[in-house]
Amino acid sequence: RVLGFIKDRMTALEPEWADYQAKFGPFYIQGQEDDNKPWTQNYVTVYRASHAERDRTIQCRAIVSRAYGSRIDTLIGDDIQSRQTYTQTEKIMEHLRQTYFTRGKRQTSVFVGNRIGPGDVYEKMIEEFGTESWFHLVQLPAAIGTTPTVPEAWADRADYDTEEEFLLGAVDNLAQIRKQVGEDVWWSSYQQNPRINTLASFSIDMLERAKD
Repeated sequence: RVLGFIKDRMTALEPEWADYQAKFGPFYIQGQEDDNKPWTQNYVTVYRASHAERDRTIQCRAIVSRAYGSRIDTLIGDDIQSRQTYTQTEKIMEHLRQTYFTRGKRQTSVFVGNRIGPGDVYEKMIEEFGTESWFHLVQLPAAIGTTPTVPEAWADRADYDTEEEFLLGAVDNLAQIRKQVGEDVWWSSYQQNPRINTLASFSIDMLERAKD
């Protein structure tokens, strides 16, 4: 989906993208695939890339899939862990280390996502890299107390007559969401601060060690 958006902006005949395409393009011309400049659903090579640039210009792949090419300038990971892969923290980290973190001298890596729970891959990164000068952590909780940090995410201003009513509406809507999703999901996905479930029979660490 993300690559589709990028390709549209590179090729769409729309006024808002004309200056961008004129300055940096052309990105794609008919038949460039015959010149070993693919334009597929998962990766693209822009038309202006020189033959010395062997790596694809942009690739979009699953976090545990194989990476093609020898160099990465910018790695962007979007929601690299889900509830379905919650128990695969070590596998994801190992794949990041072996497959992606070895791809460039000056590689920049950016990971955007919601916390899943205690022991998730984001917690692993914070624990292992949190004290390094090159590691920068940005956490945006849904609310400070009961006050939403971004009220516009939870209410539409057009639906209210005054600013006070709008803010109260955002508070009420977020409170309703908290009730619906439950406390564990609220603290993990919305507050970015997972609670450790002390009532669980087996901790995440126990489950990880039990795989072998």
